[in-house]
Amino acid sequence: MRRDELAIAVSWTLWGVGYYTYYPFLSIFLVKFMPETQLGLFYTILTAAAVPIPILGAVLGKVIGIKRTMTLGMTLSGLGLMTLGFANSMTSALFSLVLYYLFFLSLPHFYAYMSSMGRGTIARIWGISILPSIIMPTIGGYVATALSLKMDFLLSGAAVLISAAPLITINDIASNHNESSKTSSLIPFLVILPIALASPYVYLVDKIIYKLSYSSIGIIATIAELMGMISALIGSRIKRNSFLAVNIGLFSLIGLLSINYIFAVFYGFWESIIPLSLEGVKASSPRDYAVINSMQQLGWLSGYISSAVLNEPIVAVQASSLISILIAVLVYIYGKEDASP
Repeated sequence: MRRDELAIAVSWTLWGVGYYTYYPFLSIFLVKFMPETQLGLFYTILTAAAVPIPILGAVLGKVIGIKRTMTLGMTLSGLGLMTLGFANSMTSALFSLVLYYLFFLSLPHFYAYMSSMGRGTIARIWGISILPSIIMPTIGGYVATALSLKMDFLLSGAAVLISAAPLITINDIASNHNESSKTSSLIPFLVILPIALASPYVYLVDKIIYKLSYSSIGIIATIAELMGMISALIGSRIKRNSFLAVNIGLFSLIGLLSINYIFAVFYGFWESIIPLSLEGVKASSPRDYAVINSMQQLGWLSGYISSAVLNEPIVAVQASSLISILIAVLVYIYGKEDASP
């Protein structure tokens, strides 16, 4: 592995450590000072605020360079996550999370930089960055139980903040924004919808309805992520939309969460659904990645709006399950048509 590739892999792994430590507990933390029925609205506002950040990052990259923009974005993101633990209102939490979402300043440049290293670099580094998901949700749960959720966010934010350090060692590059290819973002958009619809509520349901401890939720989240990671690795060798459809179908089993808390583990298939949805997309430039990223953000926004309209955690999870089944059928049919001569 080349020096620059190793530096970015280390950066993304640290980012993964931060992300997987806090994310199962975010909604659980937020309902301490807002009604659970307002979570959908909260995530909608947050996602809408984040939509223009990648564009700002692209502009900033032309002014100060890709390397500095990547470093700045991750530094500010880490600081935002560290301050989240001190939030005591919807407004202060929104401020901290918008600051955390400044990693979107860095993201387009990460993709452009990795693309310049050759085909397969993005998938390889993405796979490495998922590894912390095997253990960090469990560790996050034990930290929250033994200390506090505030400490969870402090440690997570510190990991994201430190992820900026390896970027100091990489060489700056000039990214070509002029070349692009015709690409379809429909499937990457569609698969995000049920994920976004359920994401604020899956682990919250385990906490509120089943009264699970933070450590138990952390263990469930770890199992979920492990299942998703294994499926993603298998899927990297199976170039068929039918396997994506199978993963979406497995994800839909979260609809059975009203029967037993263990069905939350099927949420982990989001980790395989997103990369598998990109397998058939032909992207050759930062502009292509920007289009795909924008469509994914639109998918998150649409899902959060839907969850805000439904205004009920278990109903949102069940709606996500039904939509997943429909999308799985569509993806399977699309895959058969795409494979036909």
